[in-house]
Amino acid sequence: MDALRDQMTKDLQLKGITPRTQKKYLREVSMMANYFDKPLEELGAEEVKDYPAHTLETRKLSRGTYRGYVAGIKFLYKTTLNREEVVEKIQYPKAKKTLPVVLDLAEVKGLLSVTENLKHRALLTITYSAGLRVSEAAKLRVTDIDSKRMDGTCAAR
Repeated sequence: MDALRDQMTKDLQLKGITPRTQKKYLREVSMMANYFDKPLEELGAEEVKDYPAHTLETRKLSRGTYRGYVAGIKFLYKTTLNREEVVEKIQYPKAKKTLPVVLDLAEVKGLLSVTENLKHRALLTITYSAGLRVSEAAKLRVTDIDSKRMDGTCAAR
């Protein structure tokens, strides 16, 4: 396992994978190696496919965590061991789609009414009414406001 771990570490570094992700991938591969009684290089497609299902059931993983485990296993077999056929049938779970929380008119008025600082109230009003992201609001400049129209719409950059 040590030689395989060293090779996978080199492959992860060459691909530019972040150290945090490297650690996750290597931890999952190590746990997989402990689960089976034989070297990971000798596992067949069915054994490898059953392992993620087993971890999902026994560890009660969230979708995001499970995706990371599957990604680590796929990286091992596709890149390090060059055995893509072993993991080609393992699918990533579908991402759960959630709708954003939208405030109703009373909640927006309540939020703005308790904001005492005029500058802060103006920033919140513009951000909410224009549907800006936090990063977009942070980059706003006075010149972004179309003062000739005086209706608060943002000028194109």
